[in-house]
Amino acid sequence: MKHVRTPHSDFWLAVGVYILIALVTGCQSFVHPIGTKKGPQDPNTILKEHVVMFDEDGYPVDPTGNYECQPKPNHEDPAYCEGKHSFIANYPRLQRKDFTKHVSKILNLARTDAQEKNLHKVQLLFFVHGGLNTPMGSLERIVGDGPDSKQKEKTLYNLIVDETPYYPIFINWQSSLRSSYLDHLLYVRQGEKWPWLAGWLTAPVVLAVDIGRSILRAPLVWGSMIYNDARTAPELSGFLGIEKNLPDEVAKELLCRDKENQESCRNHFDSNKAYSTFSSGCWNGTENLKQPLTAQKIIVGVDERRCPEMGWKFFQWLVTVPTKLAISPFLDASGKSAWDNMLRSIQLLFQGDEEFHVASPPNTQPAKITDRTPVGGLSIFFNELLNEIHHHKTEPNEWEIQEWEITWVGHSAGTIIINEAIRRFGLLTRYDQTLPFTNIVYMAAASTLRDVQSSVYPYLDNHPSTNFYHLMLHEKAEEGETVWQPFDLPPRGSLLVWIDDFLSNPLTHKERTAGKYQNFFGDYHSIPEKIREQIYLSVFSQGNKVRFSNPQKHGEFTDRFRFWETKCWTTDFGSSHNTCVFP
Repeated sequence: MKHVRTPHSDFWLAVGVYILIALVTGCQSFVHPIGTKKGPQDPNTILKEHVVMFDEDGYPVDPTGNYECQPKPNHEDPAYCEGKHSFIANYPRLQRKDFTKHVSKILNLARTDAQEKNLHKVQLLFFVHGGLNTPMGSLERIVGDGPDSKQKEKTLYNLIVDETPYYPIFINWQSSLRSSYLDHLLYVRQGEKWPWLAGWLTAPVVLAVDIGRSILRAPLVWGSMIYNDARTAPELSGFLGIEKNLPDEVAKELLCRDKENQESCRNHFDSNKAYSTFSSGCWNGTENLKQPLTAQKIIVGVDERRCPEMGWKFFQWLVTVPTKLAISPFLDASGKSAWDNMLRSIQLLFQGDEEFHVASPPNTQPAKITDRTPVGGLSIFFNELLNEIHHHKTEPNEWEIQEWEITWVGHSAGTIIINEAIRRFGLLTRYDQTLPFTNIVYMAAASTLRDVQSSVYPYLDNHPSTNFYHLMLHEKAEEGETVWQPFDLPPRGSLLVWIDDFLSNPLTHKERTAGKYQNFFGDYHSIPEKIREQIYLSVFSQGNKVRFSNPQKHGEFTDRFRFWETKCWTTDFGSSHNTCVFP
């Protein structure tokens, strides 16, 4: 299997390579067109018609380029850059009137697309990427090399429009490690951006505090790292205190409650759990694949690792313990502050800083200051969408489609954005009808359990026809992920493990990430019984024997998984011929 680049691994490469290349080759090395000669359509046309993009302050930006811009203004479109793309340049902001034109164009094209396909509804697919994505990388994902290695000429955009009735809209936000940490270091103080001079003058103090905090916290971070690593070795689980078996018992109950032979089902589940220990006879590498347990709305994968595989992973861990201990304080110093600033950027997508300071924001003339609408880029976008739906409901034309459906797909930290959008435009709106979210799909959700409970669950309660699909890695894959192959140098664990262990500060279990098997199933009893039939749960299997049919890493949900296919939200991933995962 070829090495799969993920946002999680990319920043480790960037740390060591970025500055060196910039010094040796100059800025021009980071400048090139996006998606050149990929697919039948011009990449800039796709970016204009299917992307809304925002900077770290929540302002909309031009996705067509940030270098050597050649604007072509006309009375209909904004003056798009249509230039090249650089890692080290900011994308130009769109004025509000230009962004409104940009959004209006997208929504009109979505309606036209539905008419041309003879659909009865406009079916939108909103995809929100996760954290640790550069702006350039998030655009390259859409119009660059496709995820299918057998047909690279088909971009992600091409695959979605060819295989589904959806009109895809990609919500790209600033979540790169470099930008997030530099913003924290140079500008953001106590939740606000200071003037550049004040920010730069205080930056040495902020850096010293980050370094000092990481040194003082190093024993705690090392303890969390070792504890997590020990949990990946089943034979050590008995030495780690009281066994936290609630998630397994919940999964077992859900899977077996409707089975004719419940005892056999429970024994099957227990045997799957015990199989991964060295003492359970797992040396037979030719043994047939075990079958995941499935019920009507739940799939729980299995651990398909064999002893040689686990032994090799242990050897890798053993020889890299010194590097893991050395790297973890640096990760804590920059990563925690960067994560906090990513969360800040998410909030600014809906309400910008200027709302709290400027009486009359540029390009707005409210009748009353107290009646202003939020100026965050996503708030503008969703208000335009509400206007579009509301306008055509009150002034229908016979030839126009009146109904809209929205499918959300979010990966990692992108689910936090979805939760906020649901609260603001699914539960509280200025119209008598909320935005019609038909499907909500979470992949490795970095949002907290409490966040999901305050957004998704109330929406499901108010909309019985809406379904929630929650996709998770196997717990051992989550805990044992190596983010920089083949060297396995940083601490192990997926981004969700890092968030729970040292990047965030959860006060209770409810503030831990919802995308981890242990967390979500442990909190299953918090789901109102009324909405449980609207929730579908899928936990993938792990191991070399099933790597071609199951995502094994946090980033593979967007790099290898056919997330736009409805059938892939509930597919049985036991088959080695599963078409939902690219090799």
